[in-house]
Amino acid sequence: NEGREDDLNDFFDRSLMLARKLLFCAYCELDASQVDSARQRLVQCLSITMTVFFTTPSRASRECIRHVMNDAWMELMLSMEEVPQHRLIARHVASMAITTKSCGWTDPLQRPGYMARVGLSSIPYTPPEKHPSWCRVLENNWIRILNEYSQLSTNPLNFSNVGSGQRGSGHDDHLVVSGRSWKEYVLFGTGAKE
Repeated sequence: NEGREDDLNDFFDRSLMLARKLLFCAYCELDASQVDSARQRLVQCLSITMTVFFTTPSRASRECIRHVMNDAWMELMLSMEEVPQHRLIARHVASMAITTKSCGWTDPLQRPGYMARVGLSSIPYTPPEKHPSWCRVLENNWIRILNEYSQLSTNPLNFSNVGSGQRGSGHDDHLVVSGRSWKEYVLFGTGAKE
């Protein structure tokens, strides 16, 4: 029985190492705009991590592999939505990630992608005591933020309609806002000029 346990530990260690290497290669390929091969690596990474995650009895081992699996899901979801023809597939991939509880999202249209990691959920109201610490920084600097906004808002080219396609991602964002005249200023994101 001890030999079998050693074999399982060795299998887990090798699987985790391979999954991390595949994720790293996918990051490099995405940076080099080799999206198709990056997606193949991400799918391979997910196949390995999900197999190990759902077969290992050790909670510590599952938590170790969960981080790699979460990153692979997130990269795959976000890379899929960058191509307009793949947005429907992106929603499907997001739904699969949500089903496996691997990304922190609760809805396939939840954005921005990496905000899921700060512990906010898709509830209509979050009590102040549950706000992340960076909310206090924003609250304490509201005058400075207002002044920056006032300077930026003098140039109508700085703000575009939400989901207008003025940047490389977020083309479907208009689906999650209601009403009129929602504007956005991209601080950081795919296709942002600064």
